[in-house]
Amino acid sequence: GAIALALDAELPDVMVWATDVSAEALDVARANIAGCAAIRVRTAAGSWFDALPDDVRGRLELIVSNPPYIAESEVPELPQEVAGYEPRHALVSGPTGTEALEYLLAHAREWLLPGGALVCELAPHQADAMVAHALGLAWAEAFVRADLAGRARVLVARAG
Repeated sequence: GAIALALDAELPDVMVWATDVSAEALDVARANIAGCAAIRVRTAAGSWFDALPDDVRGRLELIVSNPPYIAESEVPELPQEVAGYEPRHALVSGPTGTEALEYLLAHAREWLLPGGALVCELAPHQADAMVAHALGLAWAEAFVRADLAGRARVLVARAG
């Protein structure tokens, strides 16, 4: 729920949907939302866009996600404070690590208003390939922003 709470705090005129496939993650998010009295944040259980009510399809201005983006082969290299704390499904996307990002790029536009944006965290070594993938899927614009440490970490894709 951290992303939803940050959006709620920074964008006072919007409704925020927080979704997750994990019931446990949503329980934690709901507790945090209640503790912050964030009355404009709604939670929904489900896989990606399946969690959203159909009446928001084509009406979202912004989709923000911290999807799993670790490849199976990268798991042994993860720091213990990450691998030992986070559930594997929250970290590992699949064999390449880009499966969740590719899914979001393939399906997010139908949920966005024209000009809306998809914003996702990714690994720096995925940045160029995911920008190319987004542009190949006819997103109007795609680029990567650096995090505070200067690493390419945030994919932004804008719908036309």
